[in-house]
Order: sequence, then C-alpha cells, then structure tokens
Amino acid sequence: MCCKLMRWVFLFSFLTMASVVWATEKQFPGKSWDHIQVPENVGFSSAKLKKAKRIFDKMASNAFIVIYGGKVLVAWGNTDEKTSVFSVRKSFMSALFGIHVDAGTIDIKANLSSLGIDEDDPLSETEKSARIIDLLRSRSGVFRPAAYTSYKKVLIRPDRGEYKPGEFWYYNNWDFNVLATIFHRLTGSNVFQAFNRDIARPIGMQDFLVSDGRFHKEYLSRYPAYPFRMSARDMARFGLLFARGGNWRGRQIISTDWIRESTRTHSITSRKNKKSVGYGYMWWTVRPGRRHFKNYLGDDAFSARGNGGQYIIVAPSLKIVVVHTADWKWTRKKVRRKEVGKLLTAVLAARTLE
Repeated sequence: MCCKLMRWVFLFSFLTMASVVWATEKQFPGKSWDHIQVPENVGFSSAKLKKAKRIFDKMASNAFIVIYGGKVLVAWGNTDEKTSVFSVRKSFMSALFGIHVDAGTIDIKANLSSLGIDEDDPLSETEKSARIIDLLRSRSGVFRPAAYTSYKKVLIRPDRGEYKPGEFWYYNNWDFNVLATIFHRLTGSNVFQAFNRDIARPIGMQDFLVSDGRFHKEYLSRYPAYPFRMSARDMARFGLLFARGGNWRGRQIISTDWIRESTRTHSITSRKNKKSVGYGYMWWTVRPGRRHFKNYLGDDAFSARGNGGQYIIVAPSLKIVVVHTADWKWTRKKVRRKEVGKLLTAVLAARTLE
C-alpha cells in the first residue's frame, strides 16, 4: 500500500512539473491570445490572483494584462480598448530604428549636420554634432523647446550650450521628436506606416491601424511628436517580442543584439536619487540589484512608460510581460507607478513555484 501511494505521489509530482514545463515553453499567440485556464498548472495560486484582482478593481485603471510563458495569466479591464500610450511611443520608435540599423538603412553615428536637421533659430555647430545614437540615449545636448513637453520638464531643462552632445542625460522630447523626422528621411516611411508593416502585422496585432497614429506639431519646433493609440493586448504582443529577443515564431524581426543594446543601461537618470532607474535607447532599465516597479524582476528587466499609467514591463528572467493602461484623459484620474507596483507585487505573491 505504501509503495502504491509513493508511486501515485511521484506520478502526480511528475505530471505537475511537466505541465509547468509545457506552459513555460516559448509559446506565441495566434490570431488571439491563449489563456491559462488553471493558474495552479503553471505555478500560480488562483485564490491569491483573486486578491490581486480586488486591488485592481479599486484602481482607476483601464486594463491590466500579465503574460506568463507566452499565454495570458490575467486580463482585467478593457484589454481590447485603444487608448493613448503617450511616451510608450518612444520605445516603438527605438524598435523601428533597430530594424533599420540591422538592415543597414540607418547609421546611428550620423550627426545632425549631415542629416540636415536644424531649427528656425539655427542650431550651433556643437549642437549639430549630436549623433543619432545621442538622440536615442536622450543625450543630444540640444536643449530646445519641443512639442509634447510638460511644463515640469521645461522648468528643469538645462540651458542651451550647458552640455555638449553625449555628456548629459535629460529626458528630452526634442531628441525623441527629431528621431521621427530622421527616420522618415532615411527610410522613406513615416513611423506609423513602418510600425504597421514591420512590427504590428508580423506579430499579429489584433487592433492596431495606421490611423491610430498621428503627428502633433507645435509652433515651438519644426519637429512634430507622434502619438500612438493602442490596446493593452497589442502592447502585450510588443512586450513579448522583446522578451523573446526580437524573435516571433522563428522569424527574427529585430536582432537580438539590438534588443540587448537598446534595453541595457546607458545612463543613470539621477545621481542624487539612489532609487533612480537606468535608461537605454528609449527604454527604462534596471540597475543591477535594484527594484523595478517596487519588485525584484531581474537585472534584465526593462519597461516602456507613458504619462498617467501606461506601461509595458518586460521581465525575461521571470517569463513575464505586464501591461497596464489608464484612460486618464477620460476619467481625469492618473494611475501612479507605485500603484502599478503594488498590483504587480500582489500578482507575484501568487506564485507557488520559485
């Protein structure tokens, strides 16, 4: 009797572990996302995920998705509703540059002078020496008014000529906006057409249309911003593409080298704040041993962030992609990063297998 019991215990343990292995293989969504029906089969507690859901229900969120092993673990709220992603757009742009750098269409060492970039109030020769890579890192040294810039950023903007290109990190919409014009000049496609052709369609985004992007110009600068609208479930596909090193169902859409280089820390965002995060090529990065969204997600984690609660969080070591959106233009309620961190903590606390 004892031997039979031991055999059954062994068989149950084997089947449980086998289900976890199968669930965490490199799976991809088809026309729609596959859902994990029994969280216990992949090492999560259904009861604890319900506790996390109660936290979500009290937030002013629009949608929250957690992808685990390529499948949907939780999908709460309006996951198919398109909202403005705000500065998440910058990580989309980074991906597009990666595709064309890999193809040889773009040389990131080219400078603004050679690209014909200027303003009505002309750039100095020093400013024109800034390279594409400096703009990608937000270290151009060109401190000029720009479309889509918050009043807070204007107040802390360095004085013109205070730093040379490459010397100083400043979250600079002038850099980000100019990149769209450079991209158009070098590739012949605007950012929205290229994103649809080179990323959205190859990874099967369910909702995105070229018309979900628009250019926003202000008299302050020649260079417009490029707002995107996107659903949370499509943002999750983009995050999974990066979690998988740029590969989608065997097709290398973005090189692994670009993924690695663009999501590693090139800058520390504040030397005065020990909790500050890093910055790559328009991605927020994790400094070694530090928390990301108040959780230890691994030193290889990174995120795209947009005003008011728009996030794509990629944690390859945990096999997790997290997306959060907030339609604060409608609700008038922004969701703070620490609130999303608390929700993510509750989801991670539901893990039963380490």
